[in-house]
Amino acid sequence: MKKKLLLSLLLIALSALFVLQIAKQSQKSKETKIQTQQTAQQTVESVHLKNIEIPEGSEEIVEERDTNKLVYQNPDGTFTALFTQEPIHYKAEDGTYQEIDLTYEKNGSTYVSNKNAVKTTVTNNELTVANPDKKAKITWLADSPITVQDNVATYKDKYGNTWKYTNTVSGVKLETTIEKRQGNRTYTFPYKYDGKLTVDPSSGVITGEGFTVPLSFAKGQNGQIIYASHWVINNDSTVSFTIDDSEFPDSAFPYTLDPTTSFNSSTDDGHVMCAYRSGNCNSGTQVVTSGSTMTIGYNYLGVTNPIFEGFISFDTASIDDDAVIYFATLNLYLSSTYDSTRADEIRAAVYNWTSPLTDTEWRSPSQLNALTYVGAVRSGVTSSYNSFIPNGDSLTSNINKTGNTKFILYSGKFADGSYNSPSGNNTYEFNQANSSSNKPVLQVVYAVHPANTMQFEGLKMEGIRAD
Repeated sequence: MKKKLLLSLLLIALSALFVLQIAKQSQKSKETKIQTQQTAQQTVESVHLKNIEIPEGSEEIVEERDTNKLVYQNPDGTFTALFTQEPIHYKAEDGTYQEIDLTYEKNGSTYVSNKNAVKTTVTNNELTVANPDKKAKITWLADSPITVQDNVATYKDKYGNTWKYTNTVSGVKLETTIEKRQGNRTYTFPYKYDGKLTVDPSSGVITGEGFTVPLSFAKGQNGQIIYASHWVINNDSTVSFTIDDSEFPDSAFPYTLDPTTSFNSSTDDGHVMCAYRSGNCNSGTQVVTSGSTMTIGYNYLGVTNPIFEGFISFDTASIDDDAVIYFATLNLYLSSTYDSTRADEIRAAVYNWTSPLTDTEWRSPSQLNALTYVGAVRSGVTSSYNSFIPNGDSLTSNINKTGNTKFILYSGKFADGSYNSPSGNNTYEFNQANSSSNKPVLQVVYAVHPANTMQFEGLKMEGIRAD
């Protein structure tokens, strides 16, 4: 009887120790979270993620590099993983992941940019962009000899416009600045291509083997956007589009014209514009996944009101299933804003939108308010990364360890139904994945703990029987 009582008391003591051990681990997790958030910070060295900060003394685990990821060991034993949408590393010939460098190097009379999955070559008046892994290649012909500096190739067209091809991770971004009103004008671009180009009849996008040329658009100095016609493939090995800038007010000049070549990648971030009227997109929608920035916010014009919503995605499946996530931060680089009063806030919510991005993903105010809100940028700072002020643990608890963590970005005033004040242009321009630097970053701090086990320090169970 005494032995049974002794065994019962021992089991009660062991149970108490087990509960105490779990409590200690829980308290340690909370303390680690607080310490990691409050510790001194250092800046990440990657040129693609300038100004992103991590705990001071953290060291990169180079073996953990992937095309879209950096992992650091923090001094307190936790890890900081930085996830990007498009690659920040390319796989070199020796099999290691190296930092992408988009600048040109001179090789005789040719300029080559090859420290990236997409390779660009400039010779005389020809610019060739290719993805050898996908056996995809197209050459664009310029009206005059092309000059090269850093990661930009420049030429002049027959109208005297200076066009710039800027290397990006996914292809080349072509743009020019239009100083004076042109009216209804057609722009034509000669090309060389071994395959067959087609134009999607619904979107107006050019499609080739492994690459696309999205719909072109003009962006005014005042933030207003005008979209070009669908691309046209002509019989003389040229493609063209037409755009009418008579819709622009004088305040929109000078404006930027942007036709871009993008090789297919795993990301499809961008924005969807809805010409909102009477609670519906009655006046049409537009999807933009090209360019270096995404537009978020609204233009209140009183009748038809363009509402812009952004969509971003991060592949977070590499986080261990057993990892304990202490906190997460969404960081977006605010390039510019046309909300002079800073009356709006840009919110983020978890939303599992479908790729490729289509206009069906645009959400109404009631749909936005039904999503899991994770944070907001208020009175954003331009030319700087802005961290979304978290809404409790809603972001931390919604990191997807088995796939992509996806977000929708939207105007708080639109979601609240108060977007009619102030009137005019109230939009924000955030860098997106196509940007050559300062890309969107999802920062996750986590640790991998062994499974909870009962620890019996100084106790032995030998010689006990329940007779």
